[in-house]
Amino acid sequence: MSKEKVAIFTMNNSLSGAEKRFIRIASELSVVREDILLIINKELLELAINDTEISTKVKFLLNKGCLITLNKTNSNNRVKRITTNFYSLFRIIKNYNIKIIHCSLGALKYTLLKKFVDIKVIAEITSPDVAFEITQRKKYKYMVPNFDKIIAVSQGVEEKTIKSLETLGYKSLSRNVHCSSIPFFLPKVGANEFDKFEKENLIVFASRFVDRKNPVLFAQAVNKFLNENGIWKVAILGKGPLEDEVKLELKKHIASERVIVEHTKDIYGYLKRSKLFVSLIYPDNYPSQSILEAMFMKNAILATSIGNTNKLVTEKNGYLVDYDIESILKGLKDAVLDDNSLLEMGEQSLNLIKEKFSKDIYIDELQNIYESLK
Repeated sequence: MSKEKVAIFTMNNSLSGAEKRFIRIASELSVVREDILLIINKELLELAINDTEISTKVKFLLNKGCLITLNKTNSNNRVKRITTNFYSLFRIIKNYNIKIIHCSLGALKYTLLKKFVDIKVIAEITSPDVAFEITQRKKYKYMVPNFDKIIAVSQGVEEKTIKSLETLGYKSLSRNVHCSSIPFFLPKVGANEFDKFEKENLIVFASRFVDRKNPVLFAQAVNKFLNENGIWKVAILGKGPLEDEVKLELKKHIASERVIVEHTKDIYGYLKRSKLFVSLIYPDNYPSQSILEAMFMKNAILATSIGNTNKLVTEKNGYLVDYDIESILKGLKDAVLDDNSLLEMGEQSLNLIKEKFSKDIYIDELQNIYESLK
């Protein structure tokens, strides 16, 4: 029989941040371990191959023989598609002697296979929304008894997950929730890229345009800020149901080309030029990948003071504000008062990434979790 394997399993019909993160983690793990596989659906593989950054990770895994795709069916029958995926995953688990399977939300429904094969299941909870999904939605709650371990990406997500599990009567499982000590962060560019760009008077806000990310609140504060400040520009990057409200609020400044609102796959193209990055996520800005990316690209950070945000933002590299227009406006004004101080905060952001958020720390921690389940 072949050597026992650990599988990272994620599937979706879109390539969002969670899927990219799992692919990056699998790529890094495969460098230090010989027993790692990445399992994804073919639709996700096609999207990943066409993504400038992620394609290099996928091709690396394919060349090593570490990437397996589920059989694709063209059937329009949802039951048939799910059944085909179940059987395909069953064969993969048996053929590759998989003993641990580490899943994201899109893959969790397939943990029912635990009833038929000898595997340990790790469920990764990547946001408060996912914690709600798996514990409150009927279509997901049946999965919970199949979990041997749950990884929460932040203390806030951990607390929400444990509370929900205890409410459902899964007190023993609530004791098996592990909170990652740091977020996983893998820069998309190397340190040598820093010599190739100059900073501009540019502020960046990047997130999905949904209530929890507060893009309209930011737009309202920026509208006032730009009315009083004539030399700064703002890029609001993302898409979502609140896009029209954001554009309506900033109609005048968009017309004068002081604000751009767009969805982009090249956030680094903005972050390498910007001096200040803003995040207003509720209930916690930690562990926002966008903040980590902005810090790596030498941006000062303005973020709402809640949850574990202070792990990323201190007085050395940014400003903590409240969830109201005037507080955000004051933070923006304070940030741009002294350009040298703002640039120094950007340098401190990069230093903080190097000192406290090394990917190697995260990878070692994850490997310890795998070993504990053997």
